[in-house]
Amino acid sequence: MFEIGSEVMYGVSGVCRIADIRNENFSDEEKLFYVLNPLSDLDATIYVPVNNPKSVSKMRTVLSRTEVYDLIHSMPGSEIYKENNSKVRKELFTNILKSGDREDLVKLIKTVYFEKKQREKNGKKMWVSDETALKKAEKMLYEEFAAVLGLDFDDVLPFIKSELGELDS
Repeated sequence: MFEIGSEVMYGVSGVCRIADIRNENFSDEEKLFYVLNPLSDLDATIYVPVNNPKSVSKMRTVLSRTEVYDLIHSMPGSEIYKENNSKVRKELFTNILKSGDREDLVKLIKTVYFEKKQREKNGKKMWVSDETALKKAEKMLYEEFAAVLGLDFDDVLPFIKSELGELDS
């Protein structure tokens, strides 16, 4: 069970603080809920039923500082997805976003950046589904990095590049 005040990742909502754990009556039945406040939208509130395994499975603890650094330093060695069928690729990316697996998010981001460069060389634009998946993956991953490292969201990518010794390209 998570504790009040803890920060958790919740699905594609990103990093949330557990504001409370309390009983609520939303459907003629009182249930115990985690009350989450997304850090990216402090006016929003998400109620997650404590006894609903499907909903609670979307909650996971945020990475530690060491885990963030380890993940950043693993980025250059991470592979890319080599799926060229746009429908299969879209489904793959959708499943990655639903799972929230950080290593898979890194691979998704890296894949789309690689694909973007290749398409630009050939005078083509990115697929809309790739661009959408990229934005969601970056939001999820960079928001978590920002929370853990005490950075602003917009400072995460420059921080990653400096950690990896990359110049702006």
